[in-house]
Amino acid sequence: MWAAAGGNLEALATTFVLEEGARTKAAAVFATLPEAARAQYGTPEKLIAALFIAKDLPLSVKLGGVVAGPESTKLLLQVQTAGGGSQQTNILLRAEPDGWRVIVAEDTVGKYAAMLAGAAKADGGK
Repeated sequence: MWAAAGGNLEALATTFVLEEGARTKAAAVFATLPEAARAQYGTPEKLIAALFIAKDLPLSVKLGGVVAGPESTKLLLQVQTAGGGSQQTNILLRAEPDGWRVIVAEDTVGKYAAMLAGAAKADGGK
């Protein structure tokens, strides 16, 4: 969250691990971007990090619980949003050889792809 709040895409992107379907979808979305945008972001993970900051960055987070599983750990969170509301959400973490990573699911990438498509449509396809 520190990296996200500071707009540090490099640091935030390194905290993500994309599921197989998510990686494929993110790469496909990345490939549709104009050359300048691909150069700006550099990798699908940095694009996902930028979209997370734009769409899902919470104002505050309160840990409601932890559910440890054999392959991942689920954090149960109460998140305050920019609009003043709050919602419950879950984040899955997985231990990787170099530290804990946030698992990005395929449906999350799909949500971001739809957001980009809507923005492009509103901008006249530019």
